[in-house]
Amino acid sequence: MQNNCETHIHLVHFIVYVKNQFATLVNYEFNIKNHFESKGILHQIVCVEIIEQNDIVERMHRHLLNVTRALIFQYNIPTQLWTYVVNYVAFF
Repeated sequence: MQNNCETHIHLVHFIVYVKNQFATLVNYEFNIKNHFESKGILHQIVCVEIIEQNDIVERMHRHLLNVTRALIFQYNIPTQLWTYVVNYVAFF
C-alpha cells in the first residue's frame, strides 16, 4: 500500500479472495468508527508533519523517557534493561 486510502480496496480484495479460495465468509465491519466505539476505543487520527501534533507526540515521548529514567534510578535497574523498562512504561 502506498497510502491509507487504499485500505478499503485491499480489504475488499482480501474478502473476495477468502470467499473464493476457502469457501467461507469473513465477518467484517467497514464502519471502523462504530467498531471502535463498540469496543470502547477512542480513535484519534494523527496527521504527520504538522507542528501542533508533533508537539503532542514529543511531549508523550519525553514523558515516557522521564518515567523510564525515574524507574531506573529509583530501583537501581541496570541500564542494559533500558528497553524493557521503556516497554513497561509504555504499556503499563
